Amino acid sequence: MSSLTATYASSSNWAGYVSDTSTTAHPVQEAQGLYNVNQVCSICTDVASFVGVGGWASNGNLAQTGVSHKYMSAFWELYPAGAAHFMFPVNNFDQIFSDVGYDADTKAWFLYVGD
Repeated sequence: MSSLTATYASSSNWAGYVSDTSTTAHPVQEAQGLYNVNQVCSICTDVASFVGVGGWASNGNLAQTGVSHKYMSAFWELYPAGAAHFMFPVNNFDQIFSDVGYDADTKAWFLYVGD
């Protein structure tokens, strides 16, 4: 397993860190994150902490898992295939582990989010 350097990036609906591998022979196939839940804004349209693979400088496909701070719920999403699927409630200060990966041999995504 190798590491990549991430740089800050933003768009009209999110901000965070990305590793652009669109020009390399080795695209990212897995991302993991460990983070704490904090209810940022209960009246916002939505705020989330998440990890994902794809979506940046790619064909638009994105797989992600994380926490919606508005709904205080864990979720997973395959975009553009469909809307987020909420899984279980979370509480302030919970520690969450998210893992998203793609198996090129089986052409299947694996998605995990745990409290």
